[in-house]
Amino acid sequence: QEKERKGKEALAELKKLIEYVKEVDADIRKANEAEAKVKGLEAEVNKTEEELFQLDQKIDDLTRQETNWKEKIARQKEQGELKRQAAEASLKAAKEELAAVKARNAANDAKRAEEENQVKQLELKMQKEDEEHEREIQALVTNFASLRDQVVKYHAGLADEMGVAENERVPLQRVEPENAKRGVGDFTNTINWTNYDLTKNFGGIGKGKPSLAAVGRPAGAEDTEFTLS
Repeated sequence: QEKERKGKEALAELKKLIEYVKEVDADIRKANEAEAKVKGLEAEVNKTEEELFQLDQKIDDLTRQETNWKEKIARQKEQGELKRQAAEASLKAAKEELAAVKARNAANDAKRAEEENQVKQLELKMQKEDEEHEREIQALVTNFASLRDQVVKYHAGLADEMGVAENERVPLQRVEPENAKRGVGDFTNTINWTNYDLTKNFGGIGKGKPSLAAVGRPAGAEDTEFTLS
C-alpha cells in the first residue's frame, strides 16, 4: 500500500511536472510570439520612424519652399507695384503730353486760322488797292491824254505862228496806258512835252530871251489851266 501511495504521489508529481512543463512551453511559445511581435513592432516602429523622418524632411522641404515662394511672391509683388507705379507715371506723362500736343495743335490751328484770315484780309486789301490804283492810273492816263492833246494843239499853234517847218517838228512822246501800267514811261513826267530848242524857237524862251508875251501869243492860244488831278 505504501508503494501504491508513493506511486500515486509520484504520478501526481509527474502530472504536475508535465503540466508545469506544458505551462513553461506555453510561456516559451508566448514569449517567442511576444518576441516576434516585439520585433515586428520594432520593425514597424523603425519603419514608422523612417517614414516620420522622411515626412519631417518633406515638411522641412515644403516649409523652405513655402518660405521661398513667399519671398518670391513678395518680390514679385514689390516689382509689380513698382511696375504699376512706373506704368501709371508713364501713362500720366503720356496723357499730359497728349494734352499738351492737343493744346499746341489747337493753338496752332487758331494761329493758322488767324494768319489765314490775315492773309485773306491782306489779299482783299491788296486787291482793293490794286483796283483803286488801276482806277487812279486810268484816270491819270485819261487826264494826261486830254492834257497832252491840249499841249499838242498849243504847240502846233505856236509852231505855225513861229513858222517852224513840218520836217523840224518833233512829235511829243506818247505814254500809253498799258506801258504806264508796266512802268514803261512816266506820264507824270513833262520831259519832252516839247522837243523844240527854246533857244531857237519861240524867241528863246527860258534862255534870257523875251517871253512869249513879248514875242506875241499865237492866234487861238488862249490861257488854259492844265492839271493832272
